[in-house]
This record gives sequence, C-alpha cells and structure tokens, in this order.
Amino acid sequence: MTDRSLQTFIENHSSEDRIRVQDDLGNGFVRLRAAEAQRRQAKQDIRSFEDVVIEMLRNARDAHARAIFVATWATKEQRFLTMLDDGDGIPADLQDTIFEPFVTSKLDSFHSDRWGVHGRGMALYSIRQNTDDSRVVASAPDLGSVFSAASSFACLGEKRDQSSAPVISFNEEGKPVLRGPHNILRTVLEFSIEERSSVAVYLGSAAEIVSTLYWLGASAAQRSSETAPAALDELPFIHRFGLCEDAASLAQLSNELSLPISARTAYRIMNGEIKRLPTHLQAMLGKAGESDSPARTAAKQACFDERPIRISKEDVERFGLSVMKLYASLADAYYLNPDVEPNVHCQRGELVVRIPLRRES
Repeated sequence: MTDRSLQTFIENHSSEDRIRVQDDLGNGFVRLRAAEAQRRQAKQDIRSFEDVVIEMLRNARDAHARAIFVATWATKEQRFLTMLDDGDGIPADLQDTIFEPFVTSKLDSFHSDRWGVHGRGMALYSIRQNTDDSRVVASAPDLGSVFSAASSFACLGEKRDQSSAPVISFNEEGKPVLRGPHNILRTVLEFSIEERSSVAVYLGSAAEIVSTLYWLGASAAQRSSETAPAALDELPFIHRFGLCEDAASLAQLSNELSLPISARTAYRIMNGEIKRLPTHLQAMLGKAGESDSPARTAAKQACFDERPIRISKEDVERFGLSVMKLYASLADAYYLNPDVEPNVHCQRGELVVRIPLRRES
C-alpha cells in the first residue's frame, strides 16, 4: 500500500476528531495536529475578499514590484481578481508549492507593516484555503507574475458597498485621512498611499487594465524601437500587451493571462474607446496624491522603460571570483571564513551580490 493510499484509508476510517487532534490531554484539553492549527490560522488571516487583495499586494511589493495592476469584477455570486506585477517572478517548479504553509522567499526580510507581520509563509496558503480558486496564472524569474483568485460570496464575503469611493480629507500635516467603507477601492488606496514612494498601483475592470497595459506597453515599445525587439516570451508579462498587432492577438493574450475580454472589446481598446487608467492614487487623490515624488516618478517610468538585462553565466561566475578575492582581505581582518560561495545574480535592473558571513571555526 502506498503512503497516499494509507493516508486515505486512515482518513476514511477515522473520526474527524482523530484527524484534527494529535493528543487528548484530558479535562477538555487537546493538542491539535499541525494541519488543523494551520487551517484555523488561515481562517483568522483571511476574513473577507479585501484581505485577499491586501495580502496579494503585499506579496507583489515584497517581490520588488514597481508596478501592480489589479483587475477585479464580480457576478451575482462570485468575486474575481487578477493581479499582474513586474516583480521577481517565481520558478515554474515552485508555482504550486508557494501555496503550501510556511513557504516564503523572505527568509532575511521578515518584517511588520501597518497590516501586521509579513514573511511567515502563510499568506498564499490562507488565500487558497479561503477561496474557491487561487493560482499562479503565469510567472518566471525576472518576468514578473500573474496571480488570480476567485471566490463565491458564500465561501468568502466582502464589504456590501463596493462602489463608494472613500471620503478623503487631509490632516494638519497634509497627510490624507480616509473615511468610508473598507471596500476594495479603499484597501487598494491605503496600500497605494503607504507604498507611494516605490510602487505604482492601477485598479480597474479587466478591460480597463488591458487598455492600460496595452497603451503603456505600446508607448514603451515605441520609445525603444531603435533597439532590436526581444522575443515575446523574454519580455515581462506586463510589457507584452503593447506588442499585440491586432484585436485577436490582444484578446487571446488577455484571456491567457486571466483577463477575460472579447475580441470586440480588444478592438475598442486598440481604437482608443476604452481609456487607459491613471494610477489608483492619482484617480482618488488627483495631483495631490501624486505629490510629485521624484522616487515614485522614477519607479513608474522605469517600470516600462527597462528591458531585462541578461548577463552570461560565465561572466557572472568570473565577477563572483573577483569579488571573493577582494572579500578575502576583509574576511582575514574580521576572522571570517573566506571559503564561502557568493550569490551573484541580476534582479530587477540590479546586480545583486550576497556573501554569507561565517566565523572561522
């Protein structure tokens, strides 16, 4: 009997309590099995679809995204979300694993923000546990990611009023103060304000997000027309829309990336009938929200101005050897082990070098 068959046999012939409980300690006390404790924690972490939105935004930010595109729409019974970013991306063999508990890429960047602790490896697990469907639609290292989530309102609720924009005022320090329902509009705006120095966030329907990606991508392609065009599969996902030559190819790409639009809608986008979105911050706050931040403006421009920079494996290895020669004298001065392996790689337009610091034994 295989391990899987044995597990199924046990589950089918055991009571629910045995599956959930590791030890019965007596007097009403039990020690839960890890899987049951994780499931209960997931229910605590995600209580509404707004929680799904903010956790996915935080994940994109922590993956060093500089632009995030949030498409959301609803039927009478379900809420849908597709989020695209230009972050680090996820290798193909890990795109399902990241939804397991305690899986994280933030080993050295565990931190807290205004929404709580992040980096425990529970956010995506909690999202999958509380929605009908959550998955990585497309992702690759250095090419960004596309995530989707869908949930029936019976499975996961949301604020009843999703159409009212937050009421915005400013305190004595000139900082925005938000009032109104804590709906998706407000959730994305709060994140946009908090991360305005480094991330541009766009929020709209599937058609509005496709239009924005098409026109921003087309502008970037026009500016870089003097260079040899990269193959489509070498471009970040958010850059690909602008290279579509007709409505059929734009509709096909959009639907492949979980942005459902018809060929007719794609034609209207390319004809300029569906306008591109401003950033959500700009849409909600106007010019005051943009605050003319040089860092934010640079991040927004860089999002579509840069193509991924490729450095050969041989050159990276040679550079790593040169770095370690320089590190040897530093290691000698501080009694560190010089025989360590450096991690040298390209990441979002930067050459990143990581050298583990270990004391000599």
